[in-house]
Amino acid sequence: MARPDELQPHGAPCGARTRSGGTCGHAPMVGQRRCRFHGGASPQARRAAKHRIERARVSAALGRLGVAVEGTADPLEVLAHALSVANGDLHTMQGMVANVEPTSASDPTVRLYAETLDRASRLAKIAADTNLAERMATVAEADAVALHAALERAMTFVGLALDDREPLMHALAVELRRPVLQLQAGAAA
Repeated sequence: MARPDELQPHGAPCGARTRSGGTCGHAPMVGQRRCRFHGGASPQARRAAKHRIERARVSAALGRLGVAVEGTADPLEVLAHALSVANGDLHTMQGMVANVEPTSASDPTVRLYAETLDRASRLAKIAADTNLAERMATVAEADAVALHAALERAMTFVGLALDDREPLMHALAVELRRPVLQLQAGAAA
């Protein structure tokens, strides 16, 4: 994964073939390998560059927190996992700190709790800055649409009548919502 400073044009020219047969010497656009004259200004190239820059920014932020983004891993998935782990660590530490005497602020458990809280806070800020929840919801919606389409095709393939599909789809929706409702009930308790 490229660092944000590696995504800035700094020496490597565009390199595209020109009409005269030579190579283009213009600087590539930020986050890209080509200049504006050779495709860098196209909407799809700008979207891809924006995506690369954001991934690099998230990777760099995670790196500063000591969370390694290996190989081709999606930094947003790594961030979601790191946030989940930090949240679990924080809940564990809260239970441990509850058993510490209030006057022992120098206790190693209290210091570790403060470090854990700081780490969780930083990860939460990165998640908020990158709209992680919105992105995860978009992915979940796309998965749901794909699942619905696959189920429709499967029901058509086995010859399930339209009247029989409605109760099946309702039951499926209830079962898919069950884990979310259980999480919400647990959080409210």
